Amino acid sequence: MVLLVSSVNSIVCSCCVLMADNFNVLSWNVRGLNMPAAREAVLRIIQDARPTIACLQETKLQHIDSRLASEFLGPKLKDFAFLPADGVRGGIILAWDPDYVEAAGLVLQEFSLNMNIRQRLSNFSFSITTVYGPSADVDKPRFLQELLHNRPPQGTPWLCIGDFNLIYVAQDKNNMNLNRALMGRFRNFLDNCSLKEIPLNGCKFTWSNERSSPTLVRLDRVFCCTEWEEMSPNSLL
Repeated sequence: MVLLVSSVNSIVCSCCVLMADNFNVLSWNVRGLNMPAAREAVLRIIQDARPTIACLQETKLQHIDSRLASEFLGPKLKDFAFLPADGVRGGIILAWDPDYVEAAGLVLQEFSLNMNIRQRLSNFSFSITTVYGPSADVDKPRFLQELLHNRPPQGTPWLCIGDFNLIYVAQDKNNMNLNRALMGRFRNFLDNCSLKEIPLNGCKFTWSNERSSPTLVRLDRVFCCTEWEEMSPNSLL
């Protein structure tokens, strides 16, 4: 299953941990790892959640070496790959515990990072794509096209996880200021890739503009294909 780590606002979650068949995956938009205090906060969550794999979005870091990574990943997640930030925007890191899983086949794209994962204990293999979708609407069709073109071969268990900066149903936002054209594009992408969402329990939204009358949106998601669902039928969010 997936354990949610909630923010101060109980209807908004800040990160999630996908627990599935002897390993777990943490996903979190960390909103920058430039400052020591931010790295310390992320480290505390990782130490509490004890993930086998961590997917962190919006690192705002152009380069990550082992010394810097250890400040927020801790001693267990010793291996990692990263997509550099564009200046101080974006950036993704995927890290894993090499005692439990091995990773290969790194593919870096403009908005996503993909690797092939094999769990050592069960020999279960799957593809994981962690994403940080663009905030500008003009870039979102290109983001979806990137994911569509780089999906793994048919029949491969696939997790697509991260901050998509998109919604596909009106219920994922607490007001009616909606871009229905982009919602339709997102739904078409999911249909074309045969992806289904792992349901979110306990929290309705994952982002807030933190104003007195806030806009609340669900931007952070975990999608899987049928092959993943068959291999790990108890996964939930």
